[in-house]
Amino acid sequence: MRHSVNAERLLAWCGGVFALLAVSIGVIGTYGTFAYGVARRRREIGIRMALGATPGAIGRLVMGEALTVTMTGAVFGLAGAWMLGRVIEGFLFRLSSRDPATLAAATLLMMGTAAAAAALPALRAAGLDPASTLREE
Repeated sequence: MRHSVNAERLLAWCGGVFALLAVSIGVIGTYGTFAYGVARRRREIGIRMALGATPGAIGRLVMGEALTVTMTGAVFGLAGAWMLGRVIEGFLFRLSSRDPATLAAATLLMMGTAAAAAALPALRAAGLDPASTLREE
């Protein structure tokens, strides 16, 4: 019995490794995008903090913008998955391409990874020193 499912087990393991690799690349890319956005806005964030914004408000600002971008991507991604689901349905075993639980799990995974990727730039933005930021050219 064990030898008869070796090929399927190997394919499932490879699929899991590639999925983990894809999520890792996505998190790194998302982190890079948000970190670049925070770096470009250092002066603006410094001015906001000099005018009285709290570090918590700055962190919420960055996280809110990151999650807004992510929600927009989720909406368009779900719409695309819904419309193009019939194309890949032949590859799915005992699963509908429009399975709400699967779509919800994928969306929650994407939202969680985007929040984790945006957390470090948000913390970095909240910890900026307004005086040194405003002295930079």
